Amino acid sequence: MITHQFNLQRSRVLIATLVFIYGGAAFCVTILPFKLIIKMLLLIFCCSAFLYQYRQQILFGGNKKGSKAIVALTCTSNGEWSLYNQQQQIMKAQLQKSSVVLPYIAILHFKVDSTSMDTTKASHGFFHSCCHTFFPDCFLVRLSQPLVSLLIFYDAMSAEDFRNLRVCLLTL
Repeated sequence: MITHQFNLQRSRVLIATLVFIYGGAAFCVTILPFKLIIKMLLLIFCCSAFLYQYRQQILFGGNKKGSKAIVALTCTSNGEWSLYNQQQQIMKAQLQKSSVVLPYIAILHFKVDSTSMDTTKASHGFFHSCCHTFFPDCFLVRLSQPLVSLLIFYDAMSAEDFRNLRVCLLTL
């Protein structure tokens, strides 16, 4: 069984994309015919959203303890995926058919196995437990499995690793 490990790095293309999107939004806010106070509130919202996305996507959640940012992933020849966060906690995941692979970008959608996740959150309650027990194909059970989306540009890893990632994704 062949295993490929892919470690994610900061992506300059992602930084440029975030700056372009949030800079464009800020520019649009400034030319809108709103009162100054509304413009200021919208600009504060744009800046805080940019800073949040920058911290989550570029700094991988910062050095915040308990960060859920994915920093690495592995793929086996069987099609089994594992996602690693900053604390090196392993989450088993299934690649979804909605994932997209292009020459310079990969958009990956994973359904994470709830047994491999941190279960410190409160239970979903009695109704969810009954539904899970008696109706395993119920939509509530399917919705309880978290989805993780990864946007990986070509410069987020070495060229050889990105090529191997594309090969893994296209052969599955």
